[in-house]
Amino acid sequence: MGSSYTFRVNFNVYLDAETARRLDALARETGSPRNAIIRHAVAAWLDRVPSAWPELVRGFTGDPSLAPFESLREELRSPDDDPFAASRANDRPRGRRR
Repeated sequence: MGSSYTFRVNFNVYLDAETARRLDALARETGSPRNAIIRHAVAAWLDRVPSAWPELVRGFTGDPSLAPFESLREELRSPDDDPFAASRANDRPRGRRR
């Protein structure tokens, strides 16, 4: 189970009282922070659960003859015909009414 990543993402996890009590007890027993136990449990579960994607898709690394999609992001621009432009103009805050 590898957990090498370059950034972290925060989530809120809501636990029922019994699960929270068990998590707190395990944290006290092991001396591990609850977040570390949860990270480990999620990573272990993800390692066990089979992916719905076939290996052909999971193993796809892209076409080396094409530029990565992310490298083209800067070239994207908003469409000239923005169907929401008129409605956004109506949503702008107006001056104070007297």
